[in-house]
Amino acid sequence: MSNEQKPLYEFGPFLLDCARARLTLNNEVIPLSPKALEILRLLVESGGALVEKDDLMRKVWPDTFVEDGNLSVHIFALRKALAKGGVGYTYIETIPRLGFRFKPAVKLIAPTETLTLERRTKSQLIVEESEVVTVTEPAPPALIEGSSAGSLTKRWLLALLLLILTASALTFWYSSSQQKRTTGSQVRSLAVLPLKSISGSTDDEALRLGMADALITKLGNLHQIEVRPTSAIVRFNNSAADPQMIGKSLGVDAVLDGRLQREGNNIRVTLQLVNVKDGSQLWGNRFDDTFSNIFNLQDSISDQVLRSLSITLAPADQKFLAKRYTNNTDAYRDFLTGRHYLHKRTDEGTKKAIEYFKQAIDKDPVYSMAYAGLAEAYTLSSYYSAVSPRETFPKAKAAAERALEIEVTLGEAQTTLAYVEFIYDWDFQAAEKDFQRAFELNPNYAAGRYWYGECLMYLGRFVEGIAQIQRAHELDPLSVVYNANLGWAYHIARQDDRAISHLKQVIQSDGSYHMAYFYLGMAYESKNMFAEAIEAYSKAAELSGGYPGRSGLAHAYAVSGRREAALEVIKQMDDEVRHEKPVRATSYALIYAGLNDYDKAFEWLEKAYEERYEGVIYLKVQPYYDNLRSDPRYNQLVKRIGLPS
Repeated sequence: MSNEQKPLYEFGPFLLDCARARLTLNNEVIPLSPKALEILRLLVESGGALVEKDDLMRKVWPDTFVEDGNLSVHIFALRKALAKGGVGYTYIETIPRLGFRFKPAVKLIAPTETLTLERRTKSQLIVEESEVVTVTEPAPPALIEGSSAGSLTKRWLLALLLLILTASALTFWYSSSQQKRTTGSQVRSLAVLPLKSISGSTDDEALRLGMADALITKLGNLHQIEVRPTSAIVRFNNSAADPQMIGKSLGVDAVLDGRLQREGNNIRVTLQLVNVKDGSQLWGNRFDDTFSNIFNLQDSISDQVLRSLSITLAPADQKFLAKRYTNNTDAYRDFLTGRHYLHKRTDEGTKKAIEYFKQAIDKDPVYSMAYAGLAEAYTLSSYYSAVSPRETFPKAKAAAERALEIEVTLGEAQTTLAYVEFIYDWDFQAAEKDFQRAFELNPNYAAGRYWYGECLMYLGRFVEGIAQIQRAHELDPLSVVYNANLGWAYHIARQDDRAISHLKQVIQSDGSYHMAYFYLGMAYESKNMFAEAIEAYSKAAELSGGYPGRSGLAHAYAVSGRREAALEVIKQMDDEVRHEKPVRATSYALIYAGLNDYDKAFEWLEKAYEERYEGVIYLKVQPYYDNLRSDPRYNQLVKRIGLPS
């Protein structure tokens, strides 16, 4: 006879006890309704796969008609309960129009079935570290009293046969499970590396990176698998590093690595899917086609990759995968070149990106992805060139809106629109709504998570903001930008010791990013460690050629009593303005605030307000401006911006 026992699941700090029908957090029972617990069990047991809404409704409310709202109420209750376990990520992900996916890794701690035969001794076969399967073996015949020799022999043989069959079944199961572990069914995160040139040449660099970028866009929006963004893999362009080691550094299960050879219009792409755990090849193939047929080539590659990963697509995802944003190969070539320059994240790179995206749009006026790229390029150009936001952000907004007019499901364009609404329009409610819409379309867009986190920090919602920036860093773990900005977020939240410790680690791993030193200077200054702050700001100014390290340096000079040194920096900035080199109004405001020259500080903050410089939104949370809070003009400006009181 069989005694079936219900399993126990562990995920994060939670335990789901199916036998007792309860969820616990650190041994504390979290109250949930039976239906909510049943929904949670079904999501947990899905293994990270999509659970369709209709399937949930059918299993939780069998033979009963209920409104969709009932499911929504229980999902909301579950999310609220699970939020008690931390804010690092969302446990239950909504897949628009389809259903839900349970994101955390789940560990099964399950008592297994025990087969009991009369008067038998037990032995255990260890199958996995966390899983014990109990089988039985008969007691020797001499221990069984009151039976004839023939009866004993038959019973002994029957038990032995049962033991052999059980062991065989377990061996087959173990072999099958081991095979499954080495196939795509266990791949939940993936990095698509830039294609390498077979000849080792840097020719067609934009095409090689662009092919990877296109596959990332296709696969990254499917929800069933987490794909590292292009910003995470662009650093490996022309890299000879081992794919397995790259995969480990990116924290993924598998890496898609390949080479491209081009002769005239002919293209050959050779790909392999590498298991990061052991370096084995999960799949590989060669594709031969022409550039004029590049869209079919990309469709074929993405289809075979998904098959190798054992991913079954829902109809909506199949439709998305087949989506083509242009059929014009010349426009597509310009788009790839634009993306290539955009990923350089430099002033010159953004300018060239804008040029190529415009060329792509000229060749295909309804190319939505080109409009989305143009919107992002305009947004970044204000940062990298110090051009007035009034010159670039309206163009960014128009391009994003045009992209969404053509294709309403573009998560990247939706994110850019939300960012412009926040940073430039100061329409915080509309921005939050559009950020949420963007995450429904593409929950794994690292830049979107970072931008949203930054905006939340400006509003003083520090816990939420830090969580979003942490999520961006999880999606792009090698990004020094996201990693350093996490230190900035700690500083803004007035956790300066934590900020200093974190930023020192960032600099130790990559000492080339000027903003890491700038944020470190900010944290030191908040602790009145002026010598250390001046050293950090000086390094930031040296690496960046001036902004923003120079203004931070001057502020540190001012508050530490070195007034003349601060005024000398202002003279340098004045000289640059006379030579028509743009200097941000917030740079002046920052220094004059340090000098306690309130009139000059507010004069420049007014100019920053008129030009819509991002730094003016800092006013509420930035420690630099703490000394201005007693001035009536401070609250008036905060109110005009629309920041929460």
